Amino acid sequence: MAKRSERQIREFEEAQNAPKFRGWLDYQSASCEIGEGFLDGRDFSSLDFDGNGLRVAEKWALELWSDSDEPYRTPDDLKVSQSLTYFVGEVYIRSFEGWWVNTRIQVGDRTGWTHMVHLPYSQRFLAPNEQLIIALSRRTGEEWSMVYQWQKEAYAAWVASGRPPVEEP
Repeated sequence: MAKRSERQIREFEEAQNAPKFRGWLDYQSASCEIGEGFLDGRDFSSLDFDGNGLRVAEKWALELWSDSDEPYRTPDDLKVSQSLTYFVGEVYIRSFEGWWVNTRIQVGDRTGWTHMVHLPYSQRFLAPNEQLIIALSRRTGEEWSMVYQWQKEAYAAWVASGRPPVEEP
């Protein structure tokens, strides 16, 4: 993995305090806790933040949307998909000592910022929005629980080895 420049490090650190990112986190956190994030009438706050909660949430997503574009088509769908990806990310954060990061991405010739999860034992960020797209594309109903199990094993191995430092993504 290429080492980041001083400028890239500074830009990344500043991005963690960007008002838009902090506002998104605060809003999603409050919505998740009080049950405002509904998926076609089903309340995220009723789900456990674990592999089983992911399995149920993925099932709900598959029932609501027929393809990977639908969560982004209308403002209502976008709101629900944001709540859902927040829930997915929070499962990893609460289970494996992770935290949210605001990171620059490039898609084609466009550059922007997105929210991802940093896990202390990984050199890669976990992207909950990508997990939603994959689940809706593959439609197995087991994508999220499978990734969760892999992360659970990686986390256990990291803890068993004494929590060694990992090069930052």
